[in-house]
Formats: sequence, C-alpha cells, structure tokens
Amino acid sequence: MREKGGIELDIVCFSSTKWDFLWQRPQQLMSRMSGINRVLYVDHFQPVGSGGNFGYETEKRLRMINDSLFIFSPGYTTRQRLIQALDVLYTKIGFKRPILFAYYPSIVPILDKIEYCLLCYDCVDDFSQFSWNPSWHQGMERKLIDRCDVMFVTSRKLMELKRPLKQNIFLVPNGADVSHFAGSMDENLEVPSYMKGIKRPVIGFIGAIYEWVDTGLIMELCRLKQDWSFTMVGPIGRNAKLDDKYGNLFLLGKKEYDELPGIIKAFDVCIIPFKKSKLTESTNPVKLYEYLAAGKPVVSTPIPEVLDFQDTVMVGGNAREFIAAIEASLAEDSPELIRKRMIVAGENSWDKRVEAMQRIIEHQLSADA
Repeated sequence: MREKGGIELDIVCFSSTKWDFLWQRPQQLMSRMSGINRVLYVDHFQPVGSGGNFGYETEKRLRMINDSLFIFSPGYTTRQRLIQALDVLYTKIGFKRPILFAYYPSIVPILDKIEYCLLCYDCVDDFSQFSWNPSWHQGMERKLIDRCDVMFVTSRKLMELKRPLKQNIFLVPNGADVSHFAGSMDENLEVPSYMKGIKRPVIGFIGAIYEWVDTGLIMELCRLKQDWSFTMVGPIGRNAKLDDKYGNLFLLGKKEYDELPGIIKAFDVCIIPFKKSKLTESTNPVKLYEYLAAGKPVVSTPIPEVLDFQDTVMVGGNAREFIAAIEASLAEDSPELIRKRMIVAGENSWDKRVEAMQRIIEHQLSADA
C-alpha cells in the first residue's frame, strides 16, 4: 500500500551493495522511497568485457518484494547485456523515463544507452581512499559528477571535497531505522542464544570489520581490560588482524538484520573504533544512529562526524581514553540519558532523510519542466 503525500515517481537505483548484504543507506532509502514511488533496485554489478551472457535470463534475476519494489541481480555481465536487461525490465514493470539513483560510477558508460529523466548521485564515502578501488574509479566518478543533475553527500567533508565540482549538491547524512533498533529496549525481546553466555560487561560493535576499523585499538582494549567482553558482529576483512589471545574477544561474523536489536540488547556499551584517516574524515557512520536508536551508550574514536554528537556520545582518542569513556558510560547510564539518545535518533531517522531527498528531487523536476 502506497503512503500518501508527495509525487509518485519511478526510480531505478544502481546500488553499491547487494540488497541481501549488510543493510546500509541504499536499502534503507529505497525501501522507504518505494512507499510513495516505484523502485527498481539493481544490485551492485561487476561489468565484464566479454562473456557472461550465455543463458542470461533477465526475468529470473528479478524479485518482486511488493507491488512497488523490485530487486534485480545482474551478477557478472557485460554492459551491453545490462542495457538489454534494463529494456526488458522497463517494459515489464512499466517504467518509461525513470529517475536514476547511482551509488557507484560504473554505470557511466551506459548512461547514453538507457532512458531516464533525472540522474542523482548519492555519494556516501570518499571512494578514492579505499585501498581496493580500481584505478579507473576516480576519473569515472568525476564523469558521474559532471553528468548528474542532483548530488547528495553524507558528510561535511564530502561536501567540502565535492562542492567545487558540483553546484547542485546537498548534505543528507545517514540515519537510523528508529523503530527497528528501538526494539532493543523491548522487555519481551529475546537475546540470541549465542549472546547469553558472554560475560558482562559486553562492549559491542556491529558493522563491517574492514580497513577503517582500528583492530590495533581493539586488541589493546582486550589486553588492558581482560574482565570485559569485546563482541564484534559483522563480516571480517581478509587483512583484519584480530585474535582471541586474551580470551575476551568474540568474533560472531555477519548476522541477519532482524537479529541486530536482540544482539544490541545484550551490549552494555556500543563502540565505533574507527581509525583516524582520510577515509574516516568523510565517514558518517550509520551505526552511530542505530546505537542511539537502541538507547545504548556510545563510545567512539574522534572522527569528525561523531564530534557533533558529544552531548550523547563519549570520545576516546587512544586506548586509555577509550577505556575511561567506557567506564564513565557504564557508571553514568540512566533513563534520562536513554531518552536523550532516543530523541537524537528520532531527529536523524531514515524517514526524515527520505522526506528531505524527495523534496529536493521534486523541486528539481519542477525546475526542469
């Protein structure tokens, strides 16, 4: 059932992540945008130069979540095959000239071959700082910025970096699925069995354990506070140097989105142990808002986008400061602080982000008419 309000639009989202992977900004925004629009969500695809076409059955790669949200998984394919697949999907779903949402610049070479009325680039990170980014990415991203009609960025640093390249740019930070994570405070919510045997206090992290996570800091915390349990939930990068040498580090791997409130319920303090780097200067961590929506104390390293929340978040620049902040969080937690965190989360919900983006898009469409 569509929600009331706003203009009904057709949107094709070329995501940087697969629908069924970690739920991040693309899934959160598009699931909500489908409330008043029709959305075709295209999983992150890996373009290949040739091959990958034999037996390619477009419609078998399409899933219908509801009458306004469709997921297409192109897999490894040529750009020409993707263009052909989009032609089939436009006809099947009834799209004519949709709005395009791009999260990754690999679609630039096909823009002249597909129909659309507006191109939005939602820039969520400074991709030039990822170690695994291909050499062509930076030049292709510049072309995407040149081509897009509207650009969104998630942090002030990204705004600073991209504003010289695009006049029509808007800061729309990340947010929280407030009702989902507030479920952590439900007395009837069951904590997962694998969390029940972990000794308290439980210091927890949820998210990808990739190159931006300060694993050296985590290991130092484990060494210094061997009576605390450090619990890391999420996929682990190949180069992550973590091991349970002190008997108090729990690496639980990736968990389903629906499990997260129950997991966080078992946490005493939530942490954001990010390295200080050019990459994290531009990062607006989704987990910040999710932790706050769960009402939990949050301790973070001093990355710029977290420093704006020091009324509700404690900061530590090294292991000793981090431990002091966790100790203070454990000692000072109260119903008043929980309410304060919930208010901040409510002010930064994904619903509010979608409302802002929808207004910007509708204004741009009116200006172009």
